[in-house]
Amino acid sequence: GFSRLPLVGQYSLRKQPYNNLKHKFPWLSEAGLRLLNFLFMYDPKKRATASDGLESSYFKEKPLPCEPELMPTFPHHRNKRAVPATSEGQGKRCKP
Repeated sequence: GFSRLPLVGQYSLRKQPYNNLKHKFPWLSEAGLRLLNFLFMYDPKKRATASDGLESSYFKEKPLPCEPELMPTFPHHRNKRAVPATSEGQGKRCKP
């Protein structure tokens, strides 16, 4: 629908070369490049949805994703507890 916009004739757009994802991500497989191209499409009707992306062949090739319990965790960030504010020491943290 872009070409039907009223003022589009007043602008001339440069010809853009095809993307260079292959040069930016040389280690990515053909399936990975295909997935990125579908995710980066300008036309929302042609763009991949999240469920389309998850069904991509990229996620079925080796190395396969690992089990969630094998993923690294960062307990020192996750396990911080909020210290309840008291009337006399508001905003001060107590040592555990």
